[in-house]
Amino acid sequence: MDDVKPTKEHKTLLEYVRANAGYRPNIAEMLAENKGPCPDCWGRGRVVAPYERACPIEGYKMADRIACPKCNGDGRIPKKEWVESYKKYNAAFKERVSQWQERETRRRELIESVGYDIVEEIINLWR
Repeated sequence: MDDVKPTKEHKTLLEYVRANAGYRPNIAEMLAENKGPCPDCWGRGRVVAPYERACPIEGYKMADRIACPKCNGDGRIPKKEWVESYKKYNAAFKERVSQWQERETRRRELIESVGYDIVEEIINLWR
């Protein structure tokens, strides 16, 4: 278990979209228009065809591309999908923080019940 308090990596929707949809210089403009880049095709509108296999040398460089099924080749999805995803991200973060708080409370209760001097002695024995 990690004893460090969780920190929120993406504090705004814009930061979250930028981190999860690849670099697009116009993400802020897209969000202002109630659109956002498609996370499946990274805003390009095309994905590698499902029947393609990666070449061991070239990878997917010469693979056939098809219109992205999520955005229908537009490269954009409604902003509300990003907002829902960001809400799930925030809920998961709040859950991690509450779990950390519970562990921290329990740790402090144990230290207080045993006494700080005994805890220091135990720590020194392990050094």
